[in-house]
Amino acid sequence: MSDQRRLSDTLREPGIPLEHLDDGSSSETAVGHATESLPVSDTPSSEANKSAVAGDPNDDYPHGLRLVLTISSIGISVILGGLDGTIVSTAIPSIVDEFHALDAIGWFGSVYFLTGATNIVWGKVYKYFPLKTVFMCAIALFELGSLLCGVSPNTTALIVGRAIAGVGAAGLQAGGNTIVGFTASAKRRPVFLGVLGACYTISSALGPIIGGALTSQTTWRWCFYINLPIGGLAFVAVLLAFRTPKKALPPAVPLKEKLLSINPVSYAIWCAALVCYLLALQYGGQSRPWSSSPVIGTLVGFGVLLLAGLAWDQSCAERALLQPRLLKIRAIWAACPFVF
Repeated sequence: MSDQRRLSDTLREPGIPLEHLDDGSSSETAVGHATESLPVSDTPSSEANKSAVAGDPNDDYPHGLRLVLTISSIGISVILGGLDGTIVSTAIPSIVDEFHALDAIGWFGSVYFLTGATNIVWGKVYKYFPLKTVFMCAIALFELGSLLCGVSPNTTALIVGRAIAGVGAAGLQAGGNTIVGFTASAKRRPVFLGVLGACYTISSALGPIIGGALTSQTTWRWCFYINLPIGGLAFVAVLLAFRTPKKALPPAVPLKEKLLSINPVSYAIWCAALVCYLLALQYGGQSRPWSSSPVIGTLVGFGVLLLAGLAWDQSCAERALLQPRLLKIRAIWAACPFVF
């Protein structure tokens, strides 16, 4: 006891002054303050560790099996989108032979990527409507398009089915990245996003191989039928495993404001401009000469609609589909060539 008292007196001798503690305690020496133990719960590292433990009320991230199922379902959805974009390339000769429609050959693949541009619209839909519900609707839309392609009796039905599937695939891609943002912590997020990117790249590369195998062994329709059971599995996994976190809840704004923010008019203008551009490329030098009126008309229409889209977005300010302030950011301009 005397040794402890002597040590305490030594530590409290005048020496290096300390600032007052935040809790109002008196000034002590540096050594004396260092000997005091702080509660574990007051340290920042312990707070971070607590928030990473499953079951903590402040932790809104899934863990364990729920996390595995959620990420797996998103990965499956991304794989379907990438696979469906390239799987039809090796099936086109069989499709043309069955329907005898050589003039529509360019639309089987291009319409899928054309409607895939709706990912900009999907981003706003995910912002203003329930995340889980919208993602499941995207899966259902993709499955509907795949089913329509599989049972299509003519090229028109096939092209419409490809367009619907493209819209759904765009929703899967936009929703997958959004869900990862709310499902994974900042430390895990880059890993999961990298996994999704790898899934899309690998599935896009394997698409022609799988499409060729299915076409040669069965029929080209199985290039679309294959999406149905896999997409259904992803739908069930999202339904059972994913729970929308509180921070992902949509803002409480009127429905009219939500629709105005989505800005369907802007997308319709840009979509029409792209259709005119694709028609000009399809007609020019193939079925019609470049100097023909249909080719010139579609090129002029593309230019007019392009200017109309820019003017409309300029008038919409923050509701614009392509916001001018975002186009001024250097990082976005630098990333565009790589994305292209």
